[in-house]
Amino acid sequence: MLLVLIAPPAFASSYEDCAISGACCFPRGSLPSPRVRAPRLATITNVGGPLRKPAVKRVLGERTAALGACAGTGEVRAHVIVVPSGRSEISRVVAASPQLATCATEALRVARFPVTTDVTELDVRITW
Repeated sequence: MLLVLIAPPAFASSYEDCAISGACCFPRGSLPSPRVRAPRLATITNVGGPLRKPAVKRVLGERTAALGACAGTGEVRAHVIVVPSGRSEISRVVAASPQLATCATEALRVARFPVTTDVTELDVRITW
């Protein structure tokens, strides 16, 4: 006898959960708010270290849904430090509101960059 267990898919309950977990699985037709505007792809204004802009753009492009969940208006500027293991640490975020800053920080914090030999520092601008 073969027993197969199938777990139901996990759904994020809000855009903020989506931004934090990175798992944006909303059932069809059940998005919490239709007014959310997705951000343009983040503009990388400075890269210092072994990572190059194409790799950074690819990783930030993967986080576009999570950043869109922040539902901001205006602009977020962040200084991101990527350690050699690929983990990101946010050293500074400037945004129009504390909620937008917190959401963008969490969305960027969970980004995983390629492994490198040295620290990379990024300056990123995200506009909605």
